[in-house]
Amino acid sequence: MKLELALDTFTPQSACALAERLQDFIDIVEVGTPMLLNYGMAAVRDMKKAVPGLTLFADTKIIDGARIEACAAFDAGADIISVVACAQDQTIADAVSEASRRGKKVLVDFIAVKDLAARAAEISGLGADIFCVHMGVDVQKMGQSHLPSEILQIKQAVNGPEIAVAGGISIHNLYAILEAAPDIVIVGGGITGQLDPAASAGQIRAVLDRAMDRGNNR
Repeated sequence: MKLELALDTFTPQSACALAERLQDFIDIVEVGTPMLLNYGMAAVRDMKKAVPGLTLFADTKIIDGARIEACAAFDAGADIISVVACAQDQTIADAVSEASRRGKKVLVDFIAVKDLAARAAEISGLGADIFCVHMGVDVQKMGQSHLPSEILQIKQAVNGPEIAVAGGISIHNLYAILEAAPDIVIVGGGITGQLDPAASAGQIRAVLDRAMDRGNNR
C-alpha cells in the first residue's frame, strides 16, 4: 500500500523542502493542481530535482488536449499524470497512449462522478493505470466524507488498475478507509496541516504498513 503526499498550496521551494524532509515516509509526491496553476511545470521540474528517488505525480486533471498537456508534464519529469473521468474517452485514450510511449502512467480522477462503477466499467479498457476515488475540497466543506463502499464500487467494477483514494484523509478516518484496501492513499492536509508533519507522516505510514502485514498474513 503506497502513501502519496499531496502538496497543493505551496511555493515550489517550500514544497520541495517538505518533500525532502518527508521522503522516507512516502512513495509518491504530488505537485497538486493549485501549484501547477500558480507556478506551471517549473514546479514539477524543481520537485524532480529535489526528490529524484520518489515517484512524481503531476495532478494535471486533463479534460481536453491530452497529448499536449501530457507531454508538457512528462517532459518536466512527471511519472504520473491525471485525467478526469468525465473527460471524453478519446481524451483518456490519448493520455494513456502518450504515457505508454514514454513508460509513464495515467491516473483517472473520479471526482464529481455520480455512478462510479458504471464510469469505471466504461473506461476500463482504455488502459489507465490508476483509478482514483476523490472527495473534492468543496464538498468536504459540506460535511461529506469518504465511505469504503465508494472504493469497493470501483474495485468490483474493474480488474487491473490500482485504486487510489484522495480528499480529506487523516489519521482520524484512515482506519475506515483501509477497510476497502485501496492501493494508494493520498494525504495532503492530514500531514502538511499538522503541527509536526513528519510525525503525522510517520504515524500514517505505520498504519499502512500494519494493514499490509495483516493482508499478507491472511
